[in-house]
Amino acid sequence: MNNFYFKLATAICIVLFSNFLFCQDIRINEIVDSNSTNYDEDNDTPDWIELYNYGTEVISLSGMTLSDDDNEPQKWTFGEVSLVPDQYLLVWA
Repeated sequence: MNNFYFKLATAICIVLFSNFLFCQDIRINEIVDSNSTNYDEDNDTPDWIELYNYGTEVISLSGMTLSDDDNEPQKWTFGEVSLVPDQYLLVWA
């Protein structure tokens, strides 16, 4: 994993788990930085991050943030998004 994606994964962990102190049921399941198989709505193949709720309760991601920049930790904020138990979410990078 290159440095950019390591920093992104670290930032995601920090934001997900510091904003919601005990949100241990959300996992960064996969990060892909050379996507050639999953297409977005524009038929492009951007990099992506997959989140997974392995818990037993619905978890709201509303207000949680993602960033690849240590100096701008709230670069992108989730809207009204929730993950039910055993649900995956693909986030285009």
